[in-house]
Amino acid sequence: MTLELFLGLLTICAAITAMMTQALKKVFEDKQLTYSSNMIALVVAIVIGLSVSAVAYLLLDIPFSALNIIMMFLLAAGNWLGAMVGYDKVMQLITQISKTGGD
Repeated sequence: MTLELFLGLLTICAAITAMMTQALKKVFEDKQLTYSSNMIALVVAIVIGLSVSAVAYLLLDIPFSALNIIMMFLLAAGNWLGAMVGYDKVMQLITQISKTGGD
């Protein structure tokens, strides 16, 4: 896997993960279930990261070698890290803006 492919897939994964995480949180809220947003982000990021990289390998005829499988898990971990950092920072910013804007 090239660096360009890895970064491209990571960008795609980040977008899909953000949408899926928000959709799942909405479902949990509608059903009035308690949940941990960090755990939802973790599970979604891992599943999306592995799935997107596997589909890319199949579409691009990239063999499933040991190195490429390791890259799949690194992509999943990078996706999770990006989802956690992005989500927390965005929520922190919204909270800070709402507190400042209300005064």
